[in-house]
Formats: sequence, C-alpha cells, structure tokens
Amino acid sequence: MNIKIIFLAFILLLANLHANENRANEAYKKIQKEDDYKISISELDKIYDKYPNYSKHDELSLKLSYLYILDEDYKNAIKILEKMYKDKKSEFNKEASLLLGSVYISTNNEKKALEAYTQMLKTLDKNDKFYPYVIFGIANTYFEMNSYYEARGNYERLIKGYKNFEDISFAMYRLAICYENTEDVPKAINTFNNILRDYPDSYSREIAQKKISTIKFVENTPKKTNDKKVMAEKKSDKITIHPASSNNIYQMGRFKDTTRANSLKKIIQDIGYNSYIKEDLKDGNTSYVVRVDLPDDNRNIEEIRKRLSAENIPFFKVSK
Repeated sequence: MNIKIIFLAFILLLANLHANENRANEAYKKIQKEDDYKISISELDKIYDKYPNYSKHDELSLKLSYLYILDEDYKNAIKILEKMYKDKKSEFNKEASLLLGSVYISTNNEKKALEAYTQMLKTLDKNDKFYPYVIFGIANTYFEMNSYYEARGNYERLIKGYKNFEDISFAMYRLAICYENTEDVPKAINTFNNILRDYPDSYSREIAQKKISTIKFVENTPKKTNDKKVMAEKKSDKITIHPASSNNIYQMGRFKDTTRANSLKKIIQDIGYNSYIKEDLKDGNTSYVVRVDLPDDNRNIEEIRKRLSAENIPFFKVSK
C-alpha cells in the first residue's frame, strides 16, 4: 500500500479520535450539571457505550455504577464494576473493587464478595489508604453470613490497627453485635458503652443505646415464681383500656431472631397488654419487632408508659 495513503489514514484516525474525545468531554461536562439521576444514568450510559476510548472513561464508569446502585440496578452496576475490577491498570481499580464487594453483599453473593476483598488485600500494603476499607468489607461479609467469630476477628483487627478509620463507630457497633452472638454479652455491653462515650454525635450511638436497652429486656425477663401471693397480686392488677375511634401503634425492640422477640413479648403480656410480633423485611434482611396497638386515648398512653418505665422498657409510636 502506498506510504502516503497509510499516512493519510493515520492522520484521519487521529483526527477522528480527537473529535470523539472532544464530543465525549462536552457531553460528560454537560451531564455533571444534571440533578435528575435517572437522566444522568441515561446520558452517561450513552457516552459509556459510544466512546470506549474516552480518556475519562473509567471515571465515568465509576460514576455510572454509583448511579445504577442508587437506582437499585445491581445487574448493570456489577457488569461495569467487574470489568474495572479485572483491569488492574485502571486508575479506579481499587475504588471499583471495594464497590463491587459491597454490591455483591447487597445481592447476597457473599462468596464473590470475599473473593474480591481477599484478592484485593493481597495486592495492598498495610499503609495503603484502602487497606482498612478492605478489612471492613471482609468483616461485613462474614457478618452478613452470620459467621460472627470470623467477623469479630476482622472488626477487632480494624479497630485496633486503624483508629482513625472513618466508620470506626459503626465497626464497633458491629463488633458488639458479634460479641452478643458469640455469647460474650459483657464485652458487647462494654463496646456499646464505649460508643456512647466516644462517639456521642454518631448514628452508631443511637443504635447502640437501643441495643443496650434490648439486652436489658432479655436480662429483665420475669422469672417463674411459686409465690402465690405475688401471682395473686398480678392477676388482680387489671388494666383499663379506654376506647377510642382510632388506634396508635407502639413499638419496642428489634431482634434478628424470634426467641428474643418472644422474651420481650412475654414481658409486655405479663404487664397486661396484648403484644404481638411483626416480621420486618428491609434491604433483604429480616428482623422482628414487638408491638402493641392502643386506642387513641392519652390515658392509654400514660398507662403503658408508666408500666413499661417500671420495667426499663422504652417504646415509641410508629406509623405502620
């Protein structure tokens, strides 16, 4: 082939690449100003497919995967992230690998999550800024698998070695749950109390406080007694439920298993209220809450508040 023709084809190719780069860049800049994430997904997806050689393709890919996750389109998010995970030369390989692991957890594919995190851990130095996030990911994976001893070890490793980790209070909360589920309740309570003391402004403090109350529920479950006098006093202590045109729903406690929920339910029933257990499904996880329906009359509310306060049981109103 004539050398001039080859040279001309090469020049045309470069010109085309340059033109595509400019078009992709303009489209990408424009979409940064879009507030509707649904539109952002549509437009970024077009750039992703049309301009695979765009210099910011990996940055765009990571942004698009975040938006897919926001839209709960995990299939497309995984498709993008797996490609970035396999490309070890990608500038955003580490971020994509961490995100991929979390999506695997969200889609109940803990085995793949562990594989991704474990492989990533092998490539990182302990001083790498991503290292504690990988340990956190491994711990969270074991936690979701109910492998509490394995999760416990990784949370302890994280908390001991990386005190400035940004999610340290939540890692402590998860560690306390692991202690509770490995029959080390004193350590669980101690860890919850450390969260209350050291992280007063965190969300973890709120849920740690609720867990301490929950543990107390179980510890304070009334024991069976042969004291006939006490039993007679209980039976004579009748509850007056004042009628009203509508009901309020009050909730106490949240548990991962029905055993503890039933313990709290029994406490409420022993006090004199018809409590019940409601199964709650959120983000693919099942939990159990104890509830009481009361006619909408302030006398009922004050009555149950007085009774439950005596048992150190907090409760709150819920909408459904």
